[in-house]
Parts: sequence; C-alpha cells; structure tokens
Amino acid sequence: MKGNIRKASIYTIIGKFISKVLGLIRERLTKTMFGLSPEMSIFSFVITLVGLIRSTTIKSFNKASIPHILQNREDKSTITSAFSVVVGINLVIGLLMIAFSPLLSKYTLGNLTASKHLLHFGQLIYTMAGILIIALAISDTAESIFSGFRTFTYQIIREPLINTIYIIAILLFPTTTMLMGGRLIGEIVFAAIVSIAMYSYIKQLHRPKLSHIKSILWLSTPVILGTSINFINTFVDRYMATLLPDPRSVSALASATTVAMLPYALFGEAISKSVYTGFAEAGARCNMEKFSEYIGKVLYLGGWLIIPASVGIASLSENIIYFLYFGGKFTMTDVTLVAYATTFYAFRYLFTSLYIPLNNSLVALKKGHISMWLAGIFVPINIILNWMLGFKLDMGAPGFALATAITSTLMEIAVLFILLNITHRPIPSQYIRGLIKVILASSVMGGSLIFLKRITGIERIYTIILIITGIIIYGAMLLILRDEEAVKIVKKLARRQKM
Repeated sequence: MKGNIRKASIYTIIGKFISKVLGLIRERLTKTMFGLSPEMSIFSFVITLVGLIRSTTIKSFNKASIPHILQNREDKSTITSAFSVVVGINLVIGLLMIAFSPLLSKYTLGNLTASKHLLHFGQLIYTMAGILIIALAISDTAESIFSGFRTFTYQIIREPLINTIYIIAILLFPTTTMLMGGRLIGEIVFAAIVSIAMYSYIKQLHRPKLSHIKSILWLSTPVILGTSINFINTFVDRYMATLLPDPRSVSALASATTVAMLPYALFGEAISKSVYTGFAEAGARCNMEKFSEYIGKVLYLGGWLIIPASVGIASLSENIIYFLYFGGKFTMTDVTLVAYATTFYAFRYLFTSLYIPLNNSLVALKKGHISMWLAGIFVPINIILNWMLGFKLDMGAPGFALATAITSTLMEIAVLFILLNITHRPIPSQYIRGLIKVILASSVMGGSLIFLKRITGIERIYTIILIITGIIIYGAMLLILRDEEAVKIVKKLARRQKM
C-alpha cells in the first residue's frame, strides 16, 4: 500500500503543481484586468456556492461510494449505481439553479449591489454555475471511480487542461462573463474525456440496482454535512462579507484563499486522495494498528510539506500578494487588504490540510455520523467568531479569515482526539518525533523570513530571494535536527551522484 500512496501522491502533486502555476497566471490576468471589482465579488460568491454544493453532494457521495464499490467488486452494477446517484441528484440541483437564477441573484447578491446591470450579470453567472455543477458531477464521479481502482493518470490531466482552456478563454474574450465561462468550458471538455475513458475502461455498463443505490444513499447521509465543514465555513465567510460596507470584501477573501490554500491544493489534497483507499482497507479489515499508522503518516509526511509552506505564506503574505497581483486595477490598498486576510487563511489551510484526510478516515470506518456532529458544533462556532471579529471588533474580511483559522484548529484537535479514542492505539513515536522536528524547523524559518522581510521590503526580486532563502533554512534545520525523511533524501542524492 505504501507504493500506491506514493504513486497516487506523485501523480496528484504533479497535476496540481502544473495546474497551480497556470492558476496563478490566470489569477494574475483576472486581477490586473478586473481588480476587486463588484463583478469579481459576484463571481467569487457564486463559485464558492458551487464549491459548497460540490463538496456536500458530489464529493460526499463519491467518498461513500468507493468503499461500497471496493467491497462489491464482483457486482459491476455498483459502478453504474454510484454514477446514477451522483449525476441524478446534481442534475436536479443544476437545473433548479438555472431555473431560479433570477431569484438567486436577487436574494444572495442584493447585499453587494442594487445595480440592475450587476444583478443581471449575477443571473448569468448563476445559470452557467448550474451547468457547471452537472459537468462536475460527471467528471468528479468518473475520476473518483478511476482512483478507487488506483488508476491515477487523469489526476495529472484534469486541472492543467481546465486552467489552460480558462486562460485562453480569458485572453480571447476579455470580459467578466468569462470568469465563469472559461471554467465551464474547461470542465465540460474534461467531463467528455473522462466519461469516454470510463466507458472504455468498464467495457459494458450494467443496469443500476436499487439495493446499491439505497446503500450508497444510506452511507452518504451523514457524510454530506460532516465532510463539508470547511466548505460551509467558507460560504459563511463569503455571505457575511457581502454584509460589510466595503464591496471588495468578498473578492478579497477569494483572492486570499487562492494563495493561502496552495499548500492544501499541492500537497494536502494529494495526501487525502492517496491515503483514503488505505484507510478504507484498514477499516474494512478492522486493522487498527495499520489505521493508527496511517494517522501518523498523514500528520508527519503531510506536515513535512504543508507546515513550512503555510508558515512561509503567512510570513511573506504581503510580498506574495504584491508579487502576484499588484498592477493594473489591483492597487496597493488592495494588496494590504488581501495580504492581511492571507496571513490568517494560511494557518486555516494548514490545519484543513491535515484535518480533511483524518476526517475522511471516519467515513472509511463507517462512522460518518461523527463528522455530522462535528459540523453541528463547529459551523455555529465559526459564525459566532465571524460576527465577533468581523463586525464587533471591526476587523472586516481579515476578521472572517482569522475566525475560520481558529475554527479549523479546533476541528483538527477534535477529530484527532476522536480517532485516537476509536483506534485505542497511540500514534507511532517515530511520526511524533518527526512532526516535532518539522514544527521546530518551520518556526525557525518563519521567524527568519519575518526578520529578513523587514530589511529587504516587498519588491518582486526580494520576494523570490526570500522564498529561496526560506527553503534553504528549512532544509538546513531538518538536517541539523536529523530528520528521518531529510536524511533519506540526502543519502539517495549522494548515491545517485556516485553512480
């Protein structure tokens, strides 16, 4: 299983890295073209709603479907049953969003603007979002089924393809409509590719069975809410930001999210996808020793990459935002607002990156109802903290980012405590020692970057130098602390040079 985790992670990380490079190019184009305009805020709000629907229906159903498919390999109808559940439900959601786009625009975007032109723009964005949800249901489910059978190739293709199409669409048709339109075209193209591939892979489609559909629905019910806490919290942030007097707030939070979630997008999601099958197999065999080992691997190996990346982003938030976005309609005032939110969001996504794979393991143990109760506890906490920090303490959008960072930290602690009580196994000591070394090395790196930033400033050339310096400091600290993974990497490089 170790080889499969590494293989899946490598495929996903390669795809994510290429995608994020293209994504940052896309972000640079859109921010310099449109700044933090009302149209950008409308797009940011609607795409966040799409993300919430995607997580609560498409991804949650797929998470519950994979263990069911793996346990019933001999019955090919499990695949078509899973496909019909996810696509059928999201077809209805997408069509409802298209049909009610005028009302959705009026009642969710009315806080942002009273302009009829902008509300019509919001209606168009909602219509395209409905089509996007249907396309996502097809492509996500097909890709999830491939991952369940450890076919990871499509994880390299997907996001680079979509972002390339997105950039071309924006350049060819430089209008705010293409903020959603470019993404939609890319997702439709990928949905067509992966659907044809899945049909060829399966060879023959089998009629869905009611028994499988009932099982998947039953397994998914607690997962739908429980595995989506972070997305619900994000949507809460965005909606409450529409109530702030500064119309840039929603777009500022979206811009901060794009930067702060890079560690999760590059590493956290790769770890989450690759380790889930291992959690599912260990849970199915009731092998709690193996299960606790996977928990340790998530914390240490995930933290090995995610912790320094998040600390680096928090330490250099102003430099990074200036480097990526400043120019055109994106002003220095915008840089300060987005950088402030990015600092807090960086720690939010640090804990989110470690929380999500561990929370998913509850689904693998068929204890998704625990996730549901966690959602019931932490979503209200996030709302209260948003109100206190954003409105009462007048922190605005950065206050919402800080509130979600606090909530994510509490969620990570809670799910780890629950898992340790379920498995009745301690986390293997080598992973705890490794995690402590990673935290110490990251802390030294972060303190050094803050000091150096004050000396150099935020010019783009200094940002590049500081990032390289941070990587060197982190690597050197790991070697000084004799970190196991760092020593292995150095030894492998030394052997290759000798050869």
